[in-house]
Amino acid sequence: MTSTARSTARASWAVSAIAAGVLIAGGAVEARAQEASEGAGFPVGEKSRLHTSIDLGGAYDTNPDRTRAAEAEADIRGIIRPGLRFVVPGRALDLSVAAGVTISQYAGMSTRDPHTDVGGDIQVHGQVGGQDSLVGMRLRDDFTRTPAFIGALGAVASEERTYRAWFNRGEAALLFRPGGGALELSTGYTNELFFYDTLPNSQQHGVLAGAKLAFLPKTAMFVRGDLGFFSTDESMFTLKSSPFTVKAGVIGQVTSRFSALLEAGYGDTLTWEDGYFNHLSTKNRRTAVGSASLTWTPLDSLELSLGYAREVRPVITFNNVGIDALNGRFQWSIGAHVQIGLLAHVEFRHFAAGAGSNQIAFPTIDPTRNRPARDALLVLGDARLSYWWTEYLATAIGYRLLHQKPDDETGATSFLLSDYTRHQAFLTVHLAY
Repeated sequence: MTSTARSTARASWAVSAIAAGVLIAGGAVEARAQEASEGAGFPVGEKSRLHTSIDLGGAYDTNPDRTRAAEAEADIRGIIRPGLRFVVPGRALDLSVAAGVTISQYAGMSTRDPHTDVGGDIQVHGQVGGQDSLVGMRLRDDFTRTPAFIGALGAVASEERTYRAWFNRGEAALLFRPGGGALELSTGYTNELFFYDTLPNSQQHGVLAGAKLAFLPKTAMFVRGDLGFFSTDESMFTLKSSPFTVKAGVIGQVTSRFSALLEAGYGDTLTWEDGYFNHLSTKNRRTAVGSASLTWTPLDSLELSLGYAREVRPVITFNNVGIDALNGRFQWSIGAHVQIGLLAHVEFRHFAAGAGSNQIAFPTIDPTRNRPARDALLVLGDARLSYWWTEYLATAIGYRLLHQKPDDETGATSFLLSDYTRHQAFLTVHLAY
């Protein structure tokens, strides 16, 4: 019933993509695999396994299109999500490839007509070379076609259907471990690609470099820097950026029950007028960035975590955004059958649309109020109660909340930053082998 270590690592990396999601759409595409038992799987070769799963369910959705409260139309939908996951465990090669297809059938309540949505997600996570190998390689790639139903806590925004998108976030890095593995150097390539059906597309390609030094059995210091190149297909409204971030920190186990992450650094969107490296725009944004999280495991079956993160990044239409995020997670396995999961995530987003010089910190509002910078509050909630009948079969009831409150709904960009609330209540059956 518990998640594997590989699933936990994959989920942690996906959580770091929370702000890399459909920011304009009000949520975050968080492509990650189901945090559940994968079953025994079908053997493929000596060690590899092919796991199959299917989720069947129904949901009551108060606002599937995320429209304003006066315009919201509730609907009922059925959910079918078949999935596959291929796992190759090992020291020389550790690989996981997961894929799922989501079919949502809406009943057509109020003035709606019955209709079907199809989405999906693919995750490829792997590493070549063990921790003591001199040279290795790490690959992480998450792809989502919205709307996709992903059962993991916090993945509500992958169900985005108002501004449907193809989203990809990837990273490939070469690893060098001179001296037996205590020191690890990395360099590689990153990307974030958004291809919307009805909004301007964007893409960001970049390079990364970092170092990690393990100084205790379960603790390490690290430093990481990355430089990207962001552009869109509507340059009339969105400037090009070359975002730069450098951070240093420590991660590890404080005691047998507490683990922590602490990192701090500098972030700069490097938003340019008239192309890359011409001259900085007054809409450029730079500030301190970082994150901190604490995880407490009072029992082997109980885990609580709290975290804070701050970052800046380029986005379409608004040029860039600063984000302060708070999150909490609670997971408890009661006996061999019951599992409870709770998640709360709050973001304070500070968009630079039309703002004047904003070189030091955010939020900043243009004092003329003619073209104000836009602020928005985003609240995401997720609650889950699962009962495992066997290792392969579970039933779950859940509730999801997605709420956005902008400081101003007027102007040309009001349709992107609207005031909405979306509640979902669902019942699902999960079968895996």
